[in-house]
Amino acid sequence: MSEINSGGIKTIYWSKNYQVEWIKTDDGQNLFSTTPAPVAWEYLLIALFPILGFFIQWGAVRAIGWVATGFIQSSK
Repeated sequence: MSEINSGGIKTIYWSKNYQVEWIKTDDGQNLFSTTPAPVAWEYLLIALFPILGFFIQWGAVRAIGWVATGFIQSSK
């Protein structure tokens, strides 16, 4: 527990591994940390979604076109 008494924050409560558990403000509110920070690979995955979306659709159109030309072309 750290007594701050500055900037509207009265007390910060820490966990055993030095992460903020909750913050007590000057007006008596308790603010809890409920959402953990995402790991680095999740940011990379988010950046890859537009690229994957493009290539999946592009590949599907190419595959459908390849199959369609096989039916349309006359056999020799």
